[in-house]
Amino acid sequence: MFQISYDEGSNIVTAITSDAYDAQIAKEQMHQIIDIPNLPETIRVLRIYRKVSFSFTPAEVKEHFDYVQNQLNNTHIKNCFLAVVTDNPLNTALGFLYQSNRTMGSCFYIAHVFSTEEAATKWLMGN
Repeated sequence: MFQISYDEGSNIVTAITSDAYDAQIAKEQMHQIIDIPNLPETIRVLRIYRKVSFSFTPAEVKEHFDYVQNQLNNTHIKNCFLAVVTDNPLNTALGFLYQSNRTMGSCFYIAHVFSTEEAATKWLMGN
């Protein structure tokens, strides 16, 4: 289960996930985020995973990166800052797979992993 909200004032999309998280849920979240009306060219995404069980194979992680790149190529989004918050050591390690600075098609994508929402939000607001 997940919920997504958008604060236009801070330009932060918050995606809170509880329970299991797999490739299908990741795709559903991606669609809900990019379908938010009036998103600017630079978006800030705060993904919160508390007590979440990830179930991605290494092949699914690569497939998901390719899927995200394809989706971003088909939007007006030019910059995506992603802050991942997790409370589990295994999920933190998986989060490091996402931690990067890269160009995903026409979008510049920066991701970092955090242990607190406060640190993640501070980083997002600085970008």
